Amino acid sequence: MTKLNLNVTGFVIDVLDDIEIDDIDMNDYPDFCDAYISSASYKGVDLTDSQLDELNDLDKVRDWVSANAFEYAM
Repeated sequence: MTKLNLNVTGFVIDVLDDIEIDDIDMNDYPDFCDAYISSASYKGVDLTDSQLDELNDLDKVRDWVSANAFEYAM
């Protein structure tokens, strides 16, 4: 699993931990277009819903989710 390194408006995320991906539909393989990060933490603190929304709106995050969703499904 690759780490997700991002700079998100309003806060800087160097490394996210405890990433959970939801809506992984194997019929969408290999794109997993409906998958998204449903929860994650930064330095032991869970991201808020609004931070997760902002995170999931980024193209870089969508690309990361698509590339890693299969591994999360296993």
